Amino acid sequence: RYCLVATSWVTNFVEFLQGRKKASDIGPVDNTVLFDDDERRVHGPLSRLKKLLCLNRDFSVVTVRVWELFMQWFGGGPRVERLCRKQLKSVIIDVIGIDIRVMCSNDMSYYRRLNYHRNTKMDELKADLCRIFGVEFRRVRLYDYFENKPFARLDKKTMGKRSIGEQNFEQDNLLFLECQREDGTYLIKPQDGVIEDNKKDVNIRRCMQCNEENDLSLDSRKNGIECSEGHFSCSLCFSEYLDQLSDNNMADLDAFALVQGRVFCPLSAQGYLCDEFTDREMSSSASDASFNKLMKSRGALFLHQELVDVEDRVEKQLEKMQLEDWKKKKSSLVSLLVNIHCPDCNQKYCEISSVKEALIECKSCGAYSCVYCQAILSDYDHGNEHVFFCTDGMGANPTEEEWKDIRTKFRKSRAITYLKGSVASMKKKDAEDVVNNALPLLVKMGISLDADCAIGNACGDTAFPLLRKSGLHCSEGHFICSVDFSRHVENMLRIGYVENICCPLRILKGMQCEFSLPFTESEIARHTPAKLFNDLMDARLKNYKRAVADIDTDSPAVFDCIIDVYCPSSADLHRQDGIICSQGHFLCRFDFSRHCESQSKMFTEDDMNIYCPANGCDHPYSYREIAENATSEKILNAVIVARMKIQHLTYERQFDKRVDYAVKKEVKRREKLSKRERVLLRLRDYVSESILNLRCPSCSRVYIDFRNCACITCASDNDPSYGCKIMFCGYCQKNLGYDSGAAHNHVRICEKGLKTLYPDAALEGILNKQKKINLRKFFLHVVKNYELCLEISKMLHVQFKEIGFQFEDFLFRQDFQHAEEDEDRVLRRLDTDLDDLVLEEPDEETEPAIAHLMLMGFQRRQAREALQASNGVLRDAVVQLLNNN
Repeated sequence: RYCLVATSWVTNFVEFLQGRKKASDIGPVDNTVLFDDDERRVHGPLSRLKKLLCLNRDFSVVTVRVWELFMQWFGGGPRVERLCRKQLKSVIIDVIGIDIRVMCSNDMSYYRRLNYHRNTKMDELKADLCRIFGVEFRRVRLYDYFENKPFARLDKKTMGKRSIGEQNFEQDNLLFLECQREDGTYLIKPQDGVIEDNKKDVNIRRCMQCNEENDLSLDSRKNGIECSEGHFSCSLCFSEYLDQLSDNNMADLDAFALVQGRVFCPLSAQGYLCDEFTDREMSSSASDASFNKLMKSRGALFLHQELVDVEDRVEKQLEKMQLEDWKKKKSSLVSLLVNIHCPDCNQKYCEISSVKEALIECKSCGAYSCVYCQAILSDYDHGNEHVFFCTDGMGANPTEEEWKDIRTKFRKSRAITYLKGSVASMKKKDAEDVVNNALPLLVKMGISLDADCAIGNACGDTAFPLLRKSGLHCSEGHFICSVDFSRHVENMLRIGYVENICCPLRILKGMQCEFSLPFTESEIARHTPAKLFNDLMDARLKNYKRAVADIDTDSPAVFDCIIDVYCPSSADLHRQDGIICSQGHFLCRFDFSRHCESQSKMFTEDDMNIYCPANGCDHPYSYREIAENATSEKILNAVIVARMKIQHLTYERQFDKRVDYAVKKEVKRREKLSKRERVLLRLRDYVSESILNLRCPSCSRVYIDFRNCACITCASDNDPSYGCKIMFCGYCQKNLGYDSGAAHNHVRICEKGLKTLYPDAALEGILNKQKKINLRKFFLHVVKNYELCLEISKMLHVQFKEIGFQFEDFLFRQDFQHAEEDEDRVLRRLDTDLDDLVLEEPDEETEPAIAHLMLMGFQRRQAREALQASNGVLRDAVVQLLNNN
């Protein structure tokens, strides 16, 4: 299940994640913009959504879990939950509800058309229908009405909790609400279940939008249009639909460009996959004004696309100019810290370290300026007087020590002024890059500036330029606040990396601070909580103790293997020669490898771990420990293969269960079908398996493809036991026996063939022609009913399209006049003896004998019965057949 969320609210939420909005600016989830206001006031939660809603433009789709998190964080509503249908590798979500037609037994002259969500339960549906028709809940029964008959009862206890989507209702599905009579009986009897009703004319079609009936027999030009899924729209509604599309597209050409000017069924927003309407269909079904308006919208689309291309080129040029401007700003801070610029023309004068005079003359514009306060002076005399009495300076001729203080003060004032001015107007990411680029130089010069945190995850989103936080700088000059630094130390402690705590940018931003030095213990202690620092020191102490216990330069520790079968006897075993479990049991690599190999053969579905072999120890070894301590890849591969076999058996068992469940479900579904539906399904299966598939004329095995020669042998290269080994013609499908020479001679002179043994691609057309002839014979001489044949052709229209068979072009109603039977009679006949038409699976032992008897002129059924009576003896079967004839 999925939930719909309005795109307007999702946009605010995404901006909050990007840091451009605060949490208070988002507000609760508001889905009321998706509903029709008038219907919402009338129907409440059962109201329809707006028409022509578009994914990503009007709404977004999230899972139920994400929706619950939204409700927990922000609240709001209403909840718009939809079921999904899987089709191939995609998921189709039913956005709009389903229209249902309901007819009541109190007045069967009309029906009401209602709209419900696909996740509405059957009990809720029945209760709402009782409220609408004014009947008592316990005195009515609800049926699915199909072919003018009640098909299935829907208000049983087992179906009450099922939803409309799970019931597989179609659009405009007809339901029948049967009310109890005054004597306590019902109109429908359990034994017949038939209600007499006048059959509607097949030429009457109901519009899916206005629900008005249209007589197609009067005028086929301007009555309406039907999509590939069978949804009919009248001419008036379809013209309004085109007008609405044209108006919306002219206002929002970007949305029109998503479908490249194509027009689909008005119900395509409900999840139906239909083909687009052609221009010829739209011109013949809609009004001329609506069609011309749509064509103008298409013409505007191409002009709009050219305009978009021009705008893209302009935007790229602007982005390039902004990038160059940003690079200049990025280097300007370093330039201001290193060099002195003229305050009048902003030209570089010299480096600060080389300045030894308080009065500076610009070589570009000739202006005089004060080093202390950057004031512009009129002439040299006025400049000397100003420098001598400047309150920010130290006189006209300061000493060398005074010059150091002046330079530091000058740099700091220039940096603060620039940070508060230019950098504050940048984006946060650009400002961080500018400051991080200048921080190493500031640290090297001994200037202490409050800077922005380089991580900024837990310290908040404080306004730039200066963040008054406590923190520390790494050796490369990156500032990390105490909050983010504590979180970084906690993460390092969690993963066990406690020795060298370096700048977090080495991990978070792709080795950006690769050459920074580790932080000292005093720095970590000043900027982390006391408990976290103590835990870090305890972890380091454990590592030191473990290292001292494992490696002792004077007397390395010696271990005893608990198995001691394949251990090397000539040397002592040390820590690096094996593996130690959590209980301290040591196992050498050789015994450990043998132990893994033997334990892998004992894997079960519930337990695929390798445990310590010591008595009473249940320590499981991880796969990393197995990979590090196995003596060869063969041992490791044996463990992996054993685990994969167990998983494969598990998946295979689960798959078999699902297949069995699907088969049982299909069998139960077919048992509930009516006689007509059951016969149609069996006829469809017979046509698909026996007529559309190419079969061996002897054993009826299906063959898909063959190589080169049109003289086909019933055999398989992969399976020597497959087939009856008989030869037959690929053109006419005639049985040619076992004589290779005679068979090839027949293929060369076959009347239906191409007079060649190697037809290549031309054989496909000949075989398709033969399939068409067989289909015509089957429909005329076996089915003998035009309506049933038409139903079968609709069920197999995809397969018929592949071979180029159009039912209306090959068969007409006049072809059935002489031999057509009543539908009920055909159903009774085919429901009883259709099994004789279905080809049975061949018997490996008797098929060659049957083929031999058929070459002698006997029928296949006679040959099979004779072989069964003679227990498979060919000679006795021939004698019996000759006596019978």
